Amino acid sequence: MELADTSYSVFRRDGLGRRLRRQPYYYSHDTLDIAEPTLLASVDAYDDTRVYLQSVAERPHAAIPDSLSLVDTLMSWPNPSLWDDFRCDGDGEWIRRGLTTGTIRAASDGSYMPAVDPNVCSAAVIIECTATGQRASLTLVERSEDADNYRAEALGSVALLLILRAATSRNLPYSRCEAYCDNKGIVGHAKKYKEPLPDKQAQADLISMIRMHMRELPLNVDYAHVFGHLDEILRWDQLTPVQRLNVLCDSLAKRALLESIATQRFIKSDFPFEQIRLRCGTQKCTGPPARDIYRWWGSRTAREYYHQKGKIHESHFHLIHWRCVGKTMKKFPKRFRNWVTKHVSGTCGCNHFLAKWGRRKKSKKGRSASQATSTDGTQGNPHWPRRGAPKVTPKCPMCSERETTAHITLCANKTRDALYTKSVDALCDWMERCHTDPKLATMIESYLRARNTSTMVESCPWPTHSKYGVLAEYHDKLGWQNFVEGRLLSYYIDIQRSYLATQKTYLTAEGWGKGIIEQLLRITHKQWLLRNSLLHYKCADGRTMAEKRSIARRVKDLLWIDPEDLHEDDRPLLFEDPEELGASSTTNQAYWAACVEAALLSAAHASPDIPSELDTEGSIRYRRRRKRTE
Repeated sequence: MELADTSYSVFRRDGLGRRLRRQPYYYSHDTLDIAEPTLLASVDAYDDTRVYLQSVAERPHAAIPDSLSLVDTLMSWPNPSLWDDFRCDGDGEWIRRGLTTGTIRAASDGSYMPAVDPNVCSAAVIIECTATGQRASLTLVERSEDADNYRAEALGSVALLLILRAATSRNLPYSRCEAYCDNKGIVGHAKKYKEPLPDKQAQADLISMIRMHMRELPLNVDYAHVFGHLDEILRWDQLTPVQRLNVLCDSLAKRALLESIATQRFIKSDFPFEQIRLRCGTQKCTGPPARDIYRWWGSRTAREYYHQKGKIHESHFHLIHWRCVGKTMKKFPKRFRNWVTKHVSGTCGCNHFLAKWGRRKKSKKGRSASQATSTDGTQGNPHWPRRGAPKVTPKCPMCSERETTAHITLCANKTRDALYTKSVDALCDWMERCHTDPKLATMIESYLRARNTSTMVESCPWPTHSKYGVLAEYHDKLGWQNFVEGRLLSYYIDIQRSYLATQKTYLTAEGWGKGIIEQLLRITHKQWLLRNSLLHYKCADGRTMAEKRSIARRVKDLLWIDPEDLHEDDRPLLFEDPEELGASSTTNQAYWAACVEAALLSAAHASPDIPSELDTEGSIRYRRRRKRTE
């Protein structure tokens, strides 16, 4: 609270941490200094020692003296590093004079080179006076996860409008200004500055600033579209003055981008006069707020989930190129994305997971069926398995190993092993077609063919201090399962980008990353499809392959029965030719097995010395005998 003698009284909250509808602040001490930055506040004074907070507001910026030059005005705004590369003939006063006479012409352009660095974009602005020929230029280079061509163009437009705002800070009769851009989207937003911004607007932070400046500038900015890159088809003397400005802007933006990548010098993405600035963690939100908040929340949740499940340590989470993973998933149908989600979370229908599901149980007295507990301690599921369904074991139906999601790509079944080898061959062909770094392709092929029997370091024949050795070391921190599920290291993309820079191809490193993630997911998915086809696919006779194999095993066991165990009239059943029986249809085999089993039961019934297979726990005879004894 400011007093009459320019000193301040400091009021603080109580230390109890209570939350009240009207929060009281209690007198602490007086001071002559005030901390920066500080908000202005209005309070309701209860007495000399207690006040209640009403509202707060930011302190107004100090008024800019009219004597400041254009450059001094720009440097007086927040984040003065934006203007480090501003170049101007003279002191810039010719811009103010030109705006009053209508002789200012300006152009902006952007540059984006995903093959060099997909997270960097640049913009350039050139302002000239048609009367005096004087010029001013500015280049900005920004590093952002949302960098693209559109953001580069919007960045140039914002820079131009900020310069015009600084030039019109004095109260003068301004006329008009011509502004040109080779992006029709930016031109459209500049002309529709009175309309509200769409909820899902891309690069919303810059587009909202363009509209705000267009509304608040004290002069008319006539935005128009100019075709870009015309120097590629026309000579310099054939270009109009506006087209030449655009070509110069493009050249400036490209040179600034390459220089900034080499020196790693980028602007801070905080611009003067931003109406709202939203941050998720330490990252500034540049797009639709709902999307950026969801992306930030999803990243935090995924980091905690993978760490909790022991799949990815939280310190290694940032090593994965999640942008490529997300873009790859968008290419797939929804049902395939559902499968990937269930497979990664370990909840797909593998036997290890199905065995955890409780059986339907009869409700006990005072307890419902859904509250019953299975024998392994898990809560019973009242809807699965269906009544009378066979008990599910956690073993793989193909190789008798425990069938987890990790086992899907490691099953030693001959059929599945042959399919895996064929899938790896297809991946190697794809890597050759897509200009994969030969050393990188050798490492990946060797690692996949080893099938989790060796590490990537063992599959890498190059020294550990080389970039391939470093890649192998970080790859092993994530392991086999993350790799075959498509969670690719960012360093793969960096190495491939360096190699593609030496090749004559339009393929980008990000495009290559999306392709290899898709190929790895398809390897896993093919194994899952084959597993299900062998287990669940029903042939023309209505039996699955597993049921056919079960019948074949029954036939094989019954062929070894001693003929003396059957009646004399039934013994010809065992004289069937085994080869003809094995080559016959599954229906005939099941019919023969049923006849032999019926003959065994008949012989056991007629001969009490032969133990009956029907008198077992759970059979009708067992339950009747137990009922009589009770």
